[in-house]
Amino acid sequence: TKTGESGRLGGSVVGAWIPGTWGTPRQRSGEPVNLNAIKRVRESVVVPVIANGSIDTLADAYNVRDVTGVHGVMSARGILANPALFAGYDATPPECVRDWVDISMMIGDTLQFHNHLMFMLFSTHQRQEKREFNAIKSTPGILAYLRRQGILPDT
Repeated sequence: TKTGESGRLGGSVVGAWIPGTWGTPRQRSGEPVNLNAIKRVRESVVVPVIANGSIDTLADAYNVRDVTGVHGVMSARGILANPALFAGYDATPPECVRDWVDISMMIGDTLQFHNHLMFMLFSTHQRQEKREFNAIKSTPGILAYLRRQGILPDT
């Protein structure tokens, strides 16, 4: 397999590491990764292997590490949805949302501000709340929404 070939090639490289998404081009996002393939690569190389994919909770991270023996794990969708994932939170805590608001306002980020908040609030919002939040088109509207939800203090 291509995964096995890349693992064998990486074994002869000194001072490198092998990151891997561990899916196939045809595999849909959200499908489980092949932990056996990751384990085979890990067992066949001498450089650190970092696994990525199917890590949405801290328990997922520990499971991938324990099953495969990798040196570390990364998360994409999981950490976007819950930036506090590796701190052990099951959902994005309100203080994390407040920190994101503070950082975004400080640097003037309006492009990713709403988008990242949609991911952070996804697991704690019901369908109607998601629709309402996703329809907001302005930063003041977002801040007002977060105040109504009790996430931000009234000013």
